[in-house]
Amino acid sequence: MPLTRPRWLGLPPARPRAGVLHVALHVDEAGGIASVLRAYRAIAATAAPAATAAPTATATAAPTATAAPTATAAAAPTAAPTGRAAATGAGLADGLADSRFLVTYRSGGDGDGARAPFPRRLATLLRLAAPLEPRALARVRWTARGHERVHVHLSHRFSLVRDGMAARAARRAGCEVFVTVHGSSIERDCATRARLVAWALRPARAVAVLNSQVEAALAAVVGPERLFRLPNPAPPPRLAAAARVPGPAAGPEPGPEPGPEPGPEPCGRAAGGARFLFVGELSRRKGIDVLLDAWPRVARETGGVLTLLGARLDSELTRRAAGLAGVELAGRQTPAAVAGYLSRATVFVLPSRSEGMPMALLEAMSAGLAVVASDIPSIRGAADGAALLAPVGDATGLADALVAAATDPGARAALAGRARARAADLSGGAAAQRLAEFYRHPPAVPPPAVPPAANPPAAVPSAQRGGRAGRGPTEQVANRC
Repeated sequence: MPLTRPRWLGLPPARPRAGVLHVALHVDEAGGIASVLRAYRAIAATAAPAATAAPTATATAAPTATAAPTATAAAAPTAAPTGRAAATGAGLADGLADSRFLVTYRSGGDGDGARAPFPRRLATLLRLAAPLEPRALARVRWTARGHERVHVHLSHRFSLVRDGMAARAARRAGCEVFVTVHGSSIERDCATRARLVAWALRPARAVAVLNSQVEAALAAVVGPERLFRLPNPAPPPRLAAAARVPGPAAGPEPGPEPGPEPGPEPCGRAAGGARFLFVGELSRRKGIDVLLDAWPRVARETGGVLTLLGARLDSELTRRAAGLAGVELAGRQTPAAVAGYLSRATVFVLPSRSEGMPMALLEAMSAGLAVVASDIPSIRGAADGAALLAPVGDATGLADALVAAATDPGARAALAGRARARAADLSGGAAAQRLAEFYRHPPAVPPPAVPPAANPPAAVPSAQRGGRAGRGPTEQVANRC
């Protein structure tokens, strides 16, 4: 009997199983996961011509590729110049050309760094329960029925519960589930919430990690067999931050992407001075305190201006930044406005203390900016020699690197060239090929069984509590799946 659409839920109509559904719930539109999805959307748009031309393309993928001729024509010049993209035609046709997105966004106020006026326990409960979004989880289960694979983009901390429930909903819909673990504190979660991490990742056939540190931490929790190193894709220039990820269950939209919005001119900039740009939350984890310590010397020697884009999570750092000459607090900006800032910047700076694989760094490299960043393993691996690295927490070393990048045109041009080359290695056909390899991993290991209850570990019954007499836990799982 054909499936019907429950109109009261506002669910999209069911369709034949094909392609990949990317799922990300309660994400920040200016955050890293949203940037990753914008890059995957660009890869999907680029993949459409390859899927049409590849001999292995399925009949269900062809209408998606041919239904948007404008998008195909706009994306073709991006894929044509590289032989690597042409060599990945079979991989693109293997579900990548029919990628769709189910994304919900959380409200993202700029914030002033103040703490929530709630007791600690109540605030924790609210953070855990508010973003569960039962309607979105129902939408995941219904929409997943029309796809072969569901790719869940999982964050850290309290989102493990929500994203783990989304993975279970897709698994019970009969889909292969793949998970990419984002978030800068997932290593801490593996140490303090190991059971919750294992529960959230249990439905996944394969788990993508961004760097070797996360891989080592997750291997101790879920085992190394399902882990796959999948770096974040670098967005194509101008396309990376130009458009919002499409809404629930929407495919690549036709028509060219809008260009970057011109942001406001930095205030107080000396004529001919360098423009330094930071994109990210204003917090100690991002090293803003170190950057502010280094800035007076950098401003004195370069005559430049520093623009800080992002949410103001720390009120003390916000006050310090507002009191420094040559520092512009631009706050949160739309993705298109961020692209405008990138197009006019001279040097991009990211002095973080910890990162997963920062998309702001990849966007800056794709835009051809000279990059100065802290020397931590995740940034070192992402840049791969295409950035000028300073010791973590060292304001003097950071100031030396910023001054060198701003005052030496030859060194700055060399850094920008290496950044573009590195971004090309992480974008387009190369990123699509890695994604296709991820969907084939592991080749001989079946996905683990999903437990009967879609609850976090504290609410999951143990095997000893079984079920009705004569039915063990394994049989119950088989019947419910």
